[in-house]
Amino acid sequence: MSQFLKKELLFLSAHLPSNKYPQAGHKIAYKKLYDLSKIYDIHLVCFINKDEKKYYYSEDYKFCKSVKIVFIRNGLRLLNSVSNLLLPVKLGIRANRGIKNYCISMAQINSIHFEYEEMICYLNAFNAEAYSSITIHDVLSQGVSRKFTNTKNLIRKLFYYVEWKRLLKYEAQNLNRVKEIIVLNEKDKQLLISNYIAPKIISVAIPSVVNYSDGVKKLDREKYSLLFVGALNRNENVDGIIWFIKNILPILEKKKQQFKLYVVGANPPKKILKLNSDNVLVTGFVEDLSAYYQRCHLSIAPLREGAGIKIKVLEALNSGLNVVATSVGAEGIVNRNLHVADNEAEFANKIIELFKHDLLN
Repeated sequence: MSQFLKKELLFLSAHLPSNKYPQAGHKIAYKKLYDLSKIYDIHLVCFINKDEKKYYYSEDYKFCKSVKIVFIRNGLRLLNSVSNLLLPVKLGIRANRGIKNYCISMAQINSIHFEYEEMICYLNAFNAEAYSSITIHDVLSQGVSRKFTNTKNLIRKLFYYVEWKRLLKYEAQNLNRVKEIIVLNEKDKQLLISNYIAPKIISVAIPSVVNYSDGVKKLDREKYSLLFVGALNRNENVDGIIWFIKNILPILEKKKQQFKLYVVGANPPKKILKLNSDNVLVTGFVEDLSAYYQRCHLSIAPLREGAGIKIKVLEALNSGLNVVATSVGAEGIVNRNLHVADNEAEFANKIIELFKHDLLN
């Protein structure tokens, strides 16, 4: 019978792995958790924030041998960060003493998986001989470097610069210590290699995505309609859509076309809700995105911050839509229907060009 016994694995996640939470990263994490459960007896340890809490259902994790949940609020973030001043802030806010002690108590487990780069802060709690792997959804140093580039506030700029350099150093020192790194696109692999991470330990696992509008013809779509999909509790999505509405939509409107923009995503803040108008529809959370992918003519990804591959861009392309994106929104993706523009005029002109092309064909 012993040949049928599974080895144990400790799965540490910075966010709730969930097939129900309306963000692609959570679904990717859940699939990884479930796939590993076919090989290992899983001990899940994860942080859950206030938005994720309502999506936690214990029955979704019955395949795990044990589950340890830590609800992370601002007070705990601050306490963790202050207790770990030598760590970059992105890691320090999740470097929790209770979790570290739990990891030490599970030292007999020789297989560990970290989901999201933030969780690498627990690597020192384990034996150096243990088999460790990590899925990096976004390279943290790149995301912070973009905040440094985009902010105009001098104090924030100095903070982001220091954090960027600290993250580069931490990544180079610690990511090389794991046995396997999984990234979601080739661009992130090359980025890590440029940051002195050994190529032999990095593999690429491109996520599978949904086709929401199979068989829908362009002529059946609403003319001059634009679609933005993204979780609106993420700063990079909020920044991107506000930039588009304030700087690019007016250029389109000057062309005397009745453009309509659908802003689809969970947890829109007040400053996004205030942008609702006759030609900007903020929907909030949508259970099934199919109706919007089938209705809209074109998808946009006007992102200026963040890092990693954008699953919503992949989904739009897979659903037959042209996508106009910034370099940040397009990174890691090669597709003839993906069009890159990084300033307001280029972005607007590319949208107009694509509409004219589609209406003539």
